[in-house]
Amino acid sequence: MARRIAFVVNASTGAELSGGSQDAARMFTLLTRSDLGGCEPTSPPPLHRCEDRTTFTEALVGCLKGWSREDQLILYYSGHGAVINGKYVLRFGEDSMLPFENVMADLRAV
Repeated sequence: MARRIAFVVNASTGAELSGGSQDAARMFTLLTRSDLGGCEPTSPPPLHRCEDRTTFTEALVGCLKGWSREDQLILYYSGHGAVINGKYVLRFGEDSMLPFENVMADLRAV
C-alpha cells in the first residue's frame, strides 16, 4: 500500500532566512495532517538548520531505507537554491551546495 512520506529540510542559510525553522515545522505539521497533506505522521522529523550536503544526503538515505517505489516522497526545502553552470543546486550554509540532479539520482537508485 502506497504511503506519503514528508521529508522537510530547513537549510542553514544565515540571518536572511531567520524564519526557516518555523517554516519547516509549520510545513511538516501541514503535510502530516490527515485532512491536508496526508503524509505519514511517522515521517522523519524536519531537518532543521542543515549546514551541508553530507548531513542532507545522510538524512535522505536514511529516509529512503524505509521507502518503496509505490510510496510518494514529498520533499519540502526551505532555503536558497541557485543555477550554477546550468544546473540547479540546493545551498546549505555558506559554501556547501548539492546539485538537485544528485537527489534525483538517489531516488532512481532505490
